[in-house]
Amino acid sequence: MSSDVVHTGGCLCGAVAYRLEGEPICNKLCHCLNCRRVTGTLSGFTSHIHLRSGFEITRGESALKSFDDDKTDSGTSLTREFCFTCGSLLFIRTPVIPEIIAIAAGTIDNWENWKPTLEQYIERRVTWLKDVDAGDQCFGTAWLDLGNN
Repeated sequence: MSSDVVHTGGCLCGAVAYRLEGEPICNKLCHCLNCRRVTGTLSGFTSHIHLRSGFEITRGESALKSFDDDKTDSGTSLTREFCFTCGSLLFIRTPVIPEIIAIAAGTIDNWENWKPTLEQYIERRVTWLKDVDAGDQCFGTAWLDLGNN
């Protein structure tokens, strides 16, 4: 991995850490039901979609536990990865597009400049949340389209 753009991050307790090199494919805000449940929020899951080739776990790979989510709104199987110690959701992978990984945006160090470029499942967005300046918006998912970039 060699790029000028480098981000690091990790879980709440510090057991798991990672490094990202290169620009993201997109920054996604998802309002699907499973993302709400897994995060415990109403406003959706924020993620940093990145190429796996620019992703590296630098500490604590053995502390990761996974959950295979096969009941998604899109029907696409996802593997959600958590820190076993503190429960932080860190990563989401799909066998449909193995070359990408979704990083939970709140786990990225220095995330102040993070801004969504894609908002999906807008039909499930809570009514009190105003339009998000996210660039592209879609009903349902754009997850499968990301492999075509």
